[in-house]
Amino acid sequence: MNALVQFQAQNKYIFLANNETVMRQLGRIVANHEKLPIDKVYELYEQHLRKVFLKVPRFTSNINVLLHALGYVSDAMKSAEKAYFLECIERYRNNKVPLSVPVSVIRSHIVGNEVQYLLEQTYFQPYPEDLIEITDSGKGRTMK
Repeated sequence: MNALVQFQAQNKYIFLANNETVMRQLGRIVANHEKLPIDKVYELYEQHLRKVFLKVPRFTSNINVLLHALGYVSDAMKSAEKAYFLECIERYRNNKVPLSVPVSVIRSHIVGNEVQYLLEQTYFQPYPEDLIEITDSGKGRTMK
């Protein structure tokens, strides 16, 4: 049960971005107020977990997650830093930059302020660095 609780906690924001309703259902399943046997909890959790990823997250859901994260670090940010981050979100909203831009900006503040809860969130680093490939127009960069 502890492993499931930890998994739920670490993936809360990625679930929130994908489907807030199902994320909340997963939280209730993990809380297990009905004192169900662990095999039943896992069965219910798996059924609902599959629902989380049925749709691609909407850009507004990603913005919601980013603003939740901002709440953890905003007091430590200078007003210019906060304004820049909010500008990055607006540029993302207007399809001028990819999601990785505001995610990288807020992640730098999460790291700098050592916000452990957010450092553990898979949303801010969803896959291993080895899987990341940089692709661009090729101008000014030699790709290998």
